[in-house]
Order: sequence, then C-alpha cells, then structure tokens
Amino acid sequence: MQYRLSLVFLFATLSLHAQIASPGVGKKTWAVIAGISDYQNKEISDLQYAHKDALAFFEYLKSPAGGSVPTEQIKLLVNEQATMAAYADAMDWLLEKAGEADQVYIYFSGHGDVENRTMQGFLLPWDSPSRPYIAGAYPIFYLQMVIAALSN
Repeated sequence: MQYRLSLVFLFATLSLHAQIASPGVGKKTWAVIAGISDYQNKEISDLQYAHKDALAFFEYLKSPAGGSVPTEQIKLLVNEQATMAAYADAMDWLLEKAGEADQVYIYFSGHGDVENRTMQGFLLPWDSPSRPYIAGAYPIFYLQMVIAALSN
C-alpha cells in the first residue's frame, strides 16, 4: 500500500558558504520553482492550485517585497514544463550557479509519495510513473544531497 502526500510547499532557504567566492559579485538569490496541478499520468490525481501557488511565488520573488530577483536567476517549471528531466536539469543549474553567501530557494508544489517497500520518498514531477517511482520520480535522498552540496 502506498501513501500519497500532497506537498503544497517544499521549500528550503539556504545561505551558501562556498570555498571560493566570485570576485566583485555580491549576494545573489537563485530559485527553482515547480508547480504541478495537471499530471500526465491519469493514475496520479490532479491538484487545483499547485501551479498557481508556484506562479504566485515566482511573482513574489520578482517583486520588491521578494527581493526583486531577476528572472534569469529563477527556473520556473509549471505543469508539463516540470518533467523529471527539466527538474533534474534545474537542480543541476542551481548547483552550478549558486555561490558563496548566495540565497537559494527550492520550491515544489505538487505530489510526493513514499514507496512502502523501500521507505524512500519521491517528489512527483509532471511525467512521473504511478509505480515504481524510481523509474521516473525525483528521489528525496537526491534532493537532500543537492541541499548538502549547496550548504557546503
């Protein structure tokens, strides 16, 4: 038996401390924002507001109240744009771009699930299979590794 979780907000803010600073560059904000309401696989129930929440957070970050983050420092993936490949690519982009003392947001609004047999958690991108998740969902343990790498 599997448990379906609705991850309304998975969001981590990190102050990064890289070993080598970019000369002349001040603190920047980077973000990966994903929101999936309409899943490709009909066995995964659709959500109503996940994509709207992601769009609202995107607009907030661009606003003065959210720090006036430039659009080129944000990866926004909504519904069919939020494939496993696109999400993995966005996380890799984040690892490449974020530097010392930068602020990072990882925002995911959509489904997540835990496979009973392995007790492994997964974020479900738009094109996730209904089972087994290892065949195309984003493992939480990998997200933890990304966050650890960004923190170091």
